[in-house]
Amino acid sequence: MKGTLLLLAFLVIGELGFQT
Repeated sequence: MKGTLLLLAFLVIGELGFQT
């Protein structure tokens, strides 16, 4: 169950990092 949250967080962080 926590895997989904981790994946979501990774996607959000990745998008933010890419925008930088």
